[in-house]
Amino acid sequence: MKQVLSRRTIAWGIAIVFLLFTLVSVFFGNPGVRTAGPGGTVVKPVVPLEAAIRIIKTYFNIPVECTDFTSGYNGDLAAQSWTLQWTAPGRQDLGCNAQVDAATGEVLSFNSGMPGVNGSGISLREPAVSMEQARVIASHLLSLVAVRHLAELRPAQDEVNIQGGPVSYTFHWERVVNGVPFPANGVSIQVSGADGRVSGYYLSWMQATFPDAAKAISPERAREVFENAGMLELQYYQPGSPTATAGTKQPVLLVYRLVHSSDGVIDAIAGVPLVSNVNVMPKGDPSLTLNGALRLSLPDAVPALSPEEIKEVRKIAGFLSQDGAAAAARKWLPAAANLVLQSANLTIDNQTGAYIWELGFRAAAPGRQDGLSARVNALTGELIGFNYFDPTSAAWPWQIGYLSRDSARKAAEEFLKKIQPQRFQEVKLEPVLNPGPPLRIGYPPAQHFNFQRMVNGIPFPDNYMAVEVDTHARRLVQYELNWTDLNFPAFQGTLGLKQAYDAFLKNQPQALIYVRNDQTGIISLVYQPQAQPGMPATGLLDARTGAPLDGNGRMAAPLTAPRRFTDLAGVPQAREIELLGQAGLFGEYGDAFHPNEPITAAALLRAMLQLHEGPGNYAQMSGQDLMKQARDRGWLREDLPPEGRVAREELCRIVVRMLGLERAAEARGIYRLPFDDAAAISPDAAGYVALAWGLGIIKEEGSLLKPEQPVSRAEAAAVLFRAFK
Repeated sequence: MKQVLSRRTIAWGIAIVFLLFTLVSVFFGNPGVRTAGPGGTVVKPVVPLEAAIRIIKTYFNIPVECTDFTSGYNGDLAAQSWTLQWTAPGRQDLGCNAQVDAATGEVLSFNSGMPGVNGSGISLREPAVSMEQARVIASHLLSLVAVRHLAELRPAQDEVNIQGGPVSYTFHWERVVNGVPFPANGVSIQVSGADGRVSGYYLSWMQATFPDAAKAISPERAREVFENAGMLELQYYQPGSPTATAGTKQPVLLVYRLVHSSDGVIDAIAGVPLVSNVNVMPKGDPSLTLNGALRLSLPDAVPALSPEEIKEVRKIAGFLSQDGAAAAARKWLPAAANLVLQSANLTIDNQTGAYIWELGFRAAAPGRQDGLSARVNALTGELIGFNYFDPTSAAWPWQIGYLSRDSARKAAEEFLKKIQPQRFQEVKLEPVLNPGPPLRIGYPPAQHFNFQRMVNGIPFPDNYMAVEVDTHARRLVQYELNWTDLNFPAFQGTLGLKQAYDAFLKNQPQALIYVRNDQTGIISLVYQPQAQPGMPATGLLDARTGAPLDGNGRMAAPLTAPRRFTDLAGVPQAREIELLGQAGLFGEYGDAFHPNEPITAAALLRAMLQLHEGPGNYAQMSGQDLMKQARDRGWLREDLPPEGRVAREELCRIVVRMLGLERAAEARGIYRLPFDDAAAISPDAAGYVALAWGLGIIKEEGSLLKPEQPVSRAEAAAVLFRAFK
């Protein structure tokens, strides 16, 4: 296969393209011929199909096995392009597709399937083409295919992909306009590490008007606007956990949180936060909102209980009966008086662990279609939420509302004072940041109100009472209560607001960039917080230390990215460690590996999970969650703490279980061990050690295993490399 295009081929390709465009300018004009068709204006291609095919075959390698060919054309006033596809008969893992701009002949994209790419694990096969060699190939192609854009491109972050098949490299170039980055535009090129073949090319480019960068406010002024806009707020925050079970209460944290609806983006020309016109509510878990409205979908629940199970639960816990729950709902819902109970399910709320009756009511009268769903606490009879729907009077967007926001708010507050008199004293109405212009006639047909829980004068957005008022029908139609019994830490000892801004902008300094509004297409010049290289973006800070936190409330961990360790001189396992680092593994210490340090159980299991299933979220996962993941997979049976050391015989057990050989390892009396200290190996570990040694996974120099000796990070890396190779 071709690794680098020959000069003769390139020259031939350029000559063809030049000839084609000469003919195009003579016979077709530019940018295209417009004709009226059944669907409106259709733009005929300036670049004919034959030319598009030749352009792709000039610069890219189409495998000889791909003999079937199809094409498509998409043309309108905005853009015209040819879609080309080559496939190999009987081969689903081999094929190519490409897009060519039918007005300019520019390559928009090319993608070639790579045989052997499948699964989610990581490949540790040493690539035949190094990253440096691949970069030369990609840069050369860029200079040929994207020649008209070179002046506005600069190298961005590179990637190494070793997941699911042979190693491949992806090189990115981002567009720079007026000396300012425009990350939404650029070029990406993917090169196979197996043979140097270009397997992907992607161009994103748009013609637009860019604001004058010389008119941008200064960085100092941008910082001042950021702080004065109230971007950060001291909050109580209850993190989630990917391994938490239903009803498990995660500890509440004190955090500084990015709460402004601009997400911290400052218009660099106007000197104000860049805010969309979409209302934002509430500021808690994003899953609690849907297009600015209340979350009305029920939380994930365990399967419904059977009648016998429900009977047993009621007998033991004294839960309300189905009819009792329905009566509790009707007490607060006058609309339910004319409805009949249609369905009732007893489930467990995964967030609180409480048993909840989920009730469905429907109209009894013929011809009526209104209905109501309600949620009632099965133990206390408390109404948790409801949603009323009447299609004959529903607040559709085009209807006129008869209640102002103030009048609707008073109605919402009166309801909450009756149904939750004590808790209403502990909430604060969250303001609507972007209410939009007033209507010429009447009021909006629906008004949403979110009352946020306050503890010690500090917001706790994860708890709230939310109400929707139909201002056309003049009634409440939705209600949601989210309230948990938790312990809240004292607020003394937290950073001041100025210190919080310092910490936030140190971790994510403001960068001057161009951004595009996907809805309007308008380009804006903005100052936007950007995470340091290799770190994730986050809107959470530990309120006591200023450390960035992830969504699970843990210190934000570096992203999985290629690493070049700087402390491997003289380390026998250096080559294996370098390849694992290329996969982004063992990044606990950044660009240092600490080869002689004993490996912890958490570090070992994190690397195993990443190798087995791909990087996923394991880089950010806590030690306890890693241990649970390993136990759930049957890899770990020992009682090891996350930060505990791993002995050599323990390493053999864990790796052999991961390979699915536990049954063979448990066989007794059939293994002979080649070590002089075999007597020191635990009898129930002998089979695991023997298999690990026989498979070449452990390679000890000399005649001693030293089974109780802690495994170093370098030794563990080499063992994992051999196990997964």
